Amino acid sequence: MNIEGLACHAITWSNYKLVDTIEDIANLGFDGIELPSEFFLSAESSWSEINQTFDRCNIKIISVYQTVRLGNKDKVVLQYELKRCESLIELIHTLGIEYLIIGDPPTNYNDDPIILAESLEKLGTIAKSKRVSLCYHPHKGSIIVTSGQINKLLKLTSPEKVSLCLDMGHLYWSDLDPVKILRKYKKRVGYIHLKDLRKRPLNNFEKLIEIIKSFSIKTATKTKLRYIGSILLNTKGPVITELGQGDIDYFGVIKEINELNYDGWITIELDAPTLIPKLSLGRCLSHVNELLRSVE
Repeated sequence: MNIEGLACHAITWSNYKLVDTIEDIANLGFDGIELPSEFFLSAESSWSEINQTFDRCNIKIISVYQTVRLGNKDKVVLQYELKRCESLIELIHTLGIEYLIIGDPPTNYNDDPIILAESLEKLGTIAKSKRVSLCYHPHKGSIIVTSGQINKLLKLTSPEKVSLCLDMGHLYWSDLDPVKILRKYKKRVGYIHLKDLRKRPLNNFEKLIEIIKSFSIKTATKTKLRYIGSILLNTKGPVITELGQGDIDYFGVIKEINELNYDGWITIELDAPTLIPKLSLGRCLSHVNELLRSVE
């Protein structure tokens, strides 16, 4: 399989220092890191110190994820969001980062897909001039969810300026078939997120198994109790989970990626760990590597 590399989204380490996050992800064996813009813009150390950590760990930031409302009908809000993105593109360019991933927050019905397309086209022009690849991430609850909405957005934007970041979890969550969507938009896919989820919560037996498994993990008692509490209280789906533990047919996804000769980055994303970020992402990475070997 000719992918550029496997990256890890740092969102799982949301309560950790960035330097510790970098070390954990590098030690797991990932090739790159995707940072949420909040991590990126509020780093607790100077970027020279952080870059030293990246160099020492032999890993790099390959993308930054930005949640931003680029389709807002309020001109004041829209101009503010555009300026924010333009500054981020400049910083990304300065640091030699390859991708900016743009996602919408849940729509507040003051959003317009045509305005979104115009904004992405404008930012795509700026990003291209800075050798940054701009990718739009369709997101559950946002103004671009259905296949028809994706079609409209792509018709209103240029392939050389705006690509898609397809997230398998959000596609499935939005009742789309990830394999079919990958195939349909193969010419516009610039980046891929792997996220797993199940649409039903754990049953009582599954909850018991998870609680028993947690006892063997070396971590603080407070962390274990918090995790056990979250399991017991979780009575509704969908539930974002480790890759291979959800409903998505990831063998089919990896097989399709291989057949499409996709040669970009694949980023594994888990919004929150089961107990310890390094443990959860280690399991995710092992599962993906096993699937990659199975299609070679």
